[in-house]
Amino acid sequence: TYVAEGLRQTQDGGFIYGAQKKDLQTVGGVYKIATVVKMDSNFNKQWTFTGGNYNTETAIVDLEELPDGSFIGCGNKPFFNGDSSMVSGWIIKLDYNGSVVWDRTYAGLTTSQSYNYLSDIDVLEDGSFIAVGQCQKSGATPPQVGWFLKLDSNGCEVENCLAGIDGGQVTDGGGQIQVWPNPASTVVTVTLPDEMQNAEV
Repeated sequence: TYVAEGLRQTQDGGFIYGAQKKDLQTVGGVYKIATVVKMDSNFNKQWTFTGGNYNTETAIVDLEELPDGSFIGCGNKPFFNGDSSMVSGWIIKLDYNGSVVWDRTYAGLTTSQSYNYLSDIDVLEDGSFIAVGQCQKSGATPPQVGWFLKLDSNGCEVENCLAGIDGGQVTDGGGQIQVWPNPASTVVTVTLPDEMQNAEV
């Protein structure tokens, strides 16, 4: 295990922290995945989450506990499996037992060879989240900028993830296919634009 970050005492008197864990070592470097460890008040391990695509950058660096005992964590991981030219900000929600509730990536800069890091997340009074970090584009001037990310309680940049599909790109609706809520457990609503009303599913 490499750098451990985001240590926090939990409501039950225990502790939780995020870290990087070696997943693969080559001549070119050490590639890591993220790990979150929950301990009881005597520092005995209760559970461990590991995830994120292996990369030199993959990490969970800050954690918060929600009123229901679940956890929200932020960090970064590559956009694609394996090493990638783009690193995304990463937010993950875990339940009390360390199982994934949802797992989302974000980008302040979406171009190739961009690096999007989230370093701190806070829970607001209405249950929504705000995270901060930095974005960096290789060779750009200035090379890095601060990044603020505001999300609803489902981790959506657009309220309840009301999103459409446009040539494979996620959009904010506007005449495209719309699917909500996201995430959903049993029922979703799908709205088609007028030109697709007779489409077969």
